[in-house]
Amino acid sequence: SFDMNSELDSPPKANKIINETVIEKIKNGEIKHILGIDRGERNLLYATLIDFNGNIILQKALDKIGNVDYNELLTYREKDNKLRKKSWQTNGSIKELKNGFLSNAINEIVKIVFEYNAIIVMEDLTNGFKHSRSKVEKQVYENFEQSLTKKLSFCYLKGYNTESNGSRDAYQLSCPKDKIDNNSQNGIIFYVNPSYTS
Repeated sequence: SFDMNSELDSPPKANKIINETVIEKIKNGEIKHILGIDRGERNLLYATLIDFNGNIILQKALDKIGNVDYNELLTYREKDNKLRKKSWQTNGSIKELKNGFLSNAINEIVKIVFEYNAIIVMEDLTNGFKHSRSKVEKQVYENFEQSLTKKLSFCYLKGYNTESNGSRDAYQLSCPKDKIDNNSQNGIIFYVNPSYTS
């Protein structure tokens, strides 16, 4: 189990304690899988779950969640907004659509983390790269990272193991991104060089 609750005085101390706890759980064999999250051109987010022997357990595009194809909707809204700009019309709001996508995608990721006892590995994308991608409205890189670390810093799943995982007994699996200095690890999230990762 990922229960890492403790008396944490400050964000740097909290982050150090969480990081050390995760490393110990990896060494002890308590963590069984690695969930790689790719933020790319073809998919908004793509998840690949492997075990520590490199066997692929699960591959999943997070573009379509439930009956909603967010990639298709965001692509349509993006084109519609470009046409509106050309004709000097008011742009339709895309913020709610992005927020809905992020919320649902992060919930899917957290479910996988708990179900498979996994850590998360993502590309360490520079702020310049994320900012340049934000010109394309369907790209949600900056908000994704912030939302994921926020969710993992106070994490519980409704209806999942409610005895030890309800809102009164939440897990702290990361620290909010703006409160840490360590660029290679934030709790159960590890960042790797993006070269050749896709």
